[in-house]
Amino acid sequence: MTQTETNSPFTSWDLLQIAHRLQTIMDEAAHSEDTAEILELDAEAERLLDTLADEVPQKLEALRAVALRLDSESEMLRKEEKALASRRRAAQRAIDRIKLMAAAQLVEMRERGEDPKVKTQAHSFWLASSTAIVGPENVSAWQEQGWVHHKIEPDKTAAKKALTNGTAAPEGFILEKREGIRWR
Repeated sequence: MTQTETNSPFTSWDLLQIAHRLQTIMDEAAHSEDTAEILELDAEAERLLDTLADEVPQKLEALRAVALRLDSESEMLRKEEKALASRRRAAQRAIDRIKLMAAAQLVEMRERGEDPKVKTQAHSFWLASSTAIVGPENVSAWQEQGWVHHKIEPDKTAAKKALTNGTAAPEGFILEKREGIRWR
């Protein structure tokens, strides 16, 4: 099937390049605090979007294709993040095991009556003592002692429910109506 048969002037590669540039623009704008730079990036994004099509239905189809491509990439990155986090945790557990093995070497020296300190040409090794609190998993035991943090955070769900049910909005609060596009 040729480009004219599909009614699209863009190949999949073209859409990937546009999607990549749009993502780069969005990333740069999100990290920028310079209003002029953000406006310039927005203008470039608008120019890119205008190249996709002239008529609204065609633009919507092209934008949907770009959004789906970005959504796929986002999902792939989420999976990579999860895999990297798992590898990081495994590496940290390995470090902990290695430190236990190294400490065991010095403990054995101490038990044999030797000084548990070793100095090589590159490093020094010794046993250090510290304390840590170990307690029950149940938070109520910690609460009884007054050893808990209290994190206060807004309950937006309760506020939205109250305001949509007719409660007058206190000063500084508004119920914003937002619109967004949906597609299948």
